[in-house]
Amino acid sequence: MNAETVEPISMADFDPEYLERAIDERMARTTNERHRQILETLRLHVRAERCADLEAMRSLLSTKRQWYRQFGGSGYPMPTSYDEAIAFYELMFASATNVFQYKTDHIAVDDDCVVAAGVMHVLYPGGIAAAAGHPVDDPSQVHLLSMRISVVFEFDEDGLSVGEHVYGGSNNVLTPIPDANLPVQYTNAVAARDAAMGDGNT
Repeated sequence: MNAETVEPISMADFDPEYLERAIDERMARTTNERHRQILETLRLHVRAERCADLEAMRSLLSTKRQWYRQFGGSGYPMPTSYDEAIAFYELMFASATNVFQYKTDHIAVDDDCVVAAGVMHVLYPGGIAAAAGHPVDDPSQVHLLSMRISVVFEFDEDGLSVGEHVYGGSNNVLTPIPDANLPVQYTNAVAARDAAMGDGNT
């Protein structure tokens, strides 16, 4: 059986708020209070990630335990504690790799987890993509990494996030994006990161 071919998305159609709306739609047809609680945590988590809001992220991650896993994707070490999870998101925000569209086909919810499946499109600086083992001709150019993945988002008894398990990501497509075509969400993320780094150096 042949693996599905993943198609890159046009930058004109790139929509980093897609997943938040999909979660809202799932909440609108969910009546179980526990399920609504963890869906709301996930929605706020996705927003904090999109907005590079580290303080919001701190409040949404459980201090009791953290366990992130990735199967079939990059070989980067994944967080196994609260402090490691915070460092993980700090690095994500500092590298401006938090700008993505996760176009989900399915979102399912149970008492302890939310499971999503769909195609992820992430904008990566070329140097970071190359460091992750992807073939990159120009490390100075931003690339779009497109891949089909499923994600299990897990939550503790208080409804806080305790980690993500990502499956897939091996059948991916990397597309160079000219600077003139970069979406405003990405350029804004880079500008905000640079401003924050500048403030930290004054």
